Amino acid sequence: CACKPAAVQLVNHGVFPCAPVHPTLAVDIGMLELVAGLFVHLAPNKQAWMENLYSFLKKRHYWLHTSVHVISCDILT
Repeated sequence: CACKPAAVQLVNHGVFPCAPVHPTLAVDIGMLELVAGLFVHLAPNKQAWMENLYSFLKKRHYWLHTSVHVISCDILT
């Protein structure tokens, strides 16, 4: 059989398994990147959280729409 282990198949689909053998939970790799960035920029204020969120979204070419105007994620670089 040319089957790959479940953990390898999950990683190939963009999720990270909670266990190398018989995983029962998997987390999106992008979400892990967001959380890792939050820990790097950890501060008890909204500004640090928002800067990390903008950075995360910018890498994925997203734009944020507010009630006033469209914010390009390029403004923080």
